[in-house]
Amino acid sequence: STNSYGYSYWLMLLILLLNVATITIIIFYHHARYSKRKEQERPIENAPKDGILF
Repeated sequence: STNSYGYSYWLMLLILLLNVATITIIIFYHHARYSKRKEQERPIENAPKDGILF
């Protein structure tokens, strides 16, 4: 007796690949957001002196 998965195999494979792609995109998004937040938290001493107008 042989099993035939048909379209369900390809659908599950597609869903698995899309989930991996989604997780990868989320990881890169969080990494970019974390890097941008850390860049904004730099101390004011590192800012250019002519950019401070107050």
